[in-house]
Amino acid sequence: MEVIDVYWSFRSPYSYLVTPDLVKLAQDYDVQINLKVVLPIAVRAKSSLFDASNRKPAMYIVMDSLRRAQFLEPAHDFSA
Repeated sequence: MEVIDVYWSFRSPYSYLVTPDLVKLAQDYDVQINLKVVLPIAVRAKSSLFDASNRKPAMYIVMDSLRRAQFLEPAHDFSA
C-alpha cells in the first residue's frame, strides 16, 4: 500500500477543495492518506503574506481559490 502524506491547513481554501479528491483517491486506489495538519501561513509567516500595504497576495488567494472551486464544481453558483 502506497502512503501519501498531505499537509493540510484548516484555514486554507485549497485544503478544503482537495478533500473530496483525497477521499476518492483512497477509495479507488490502494493508498493510505496521512493528513498532517499544519499551522496556517497566517500564523507561520504572517508578515510575508499579509502585509497591510500590499493586499495582492491575499486577494490572489481569494480569487484563485474561487477559480479552482468553479473548476471543480462548474454547476454550482459560487457568487452568492
